Amino acid sequence: LNSRALAYRIGTESAVDRLLLAGKAEDAATIANWDPPRLPIGGGQLIARGLPEGPQVARTLKRIEDAWEAAGFPTGEPFERLVAEALA
Repeated sequence: LNSRALAYRIGTESAVDRLLLAGKAEDAATIANWDPPRLPIGGGQLIARGLPEGPQVARTLKRIEDAWEAAGFPTGEPFERLVAEALA
């Protein structure tokens, strides 16, 4: 995991602590004041886009979230492409 992905998953404060303990002070400094973004889509929005209600919504949200994180938390059109790929 990169430092921002770590902060997103476990929180900025915990990520800074882990990075400092791992001897990665420079990485810790880059995220020390970073506020992790929120996933810009929810289950209701996926259902509104045609996904049937049920466990598939949670699985699709997880796929979108993982791809969003791996891509560096894009917004706008790049994010919409991730959503479209997950719904395809």
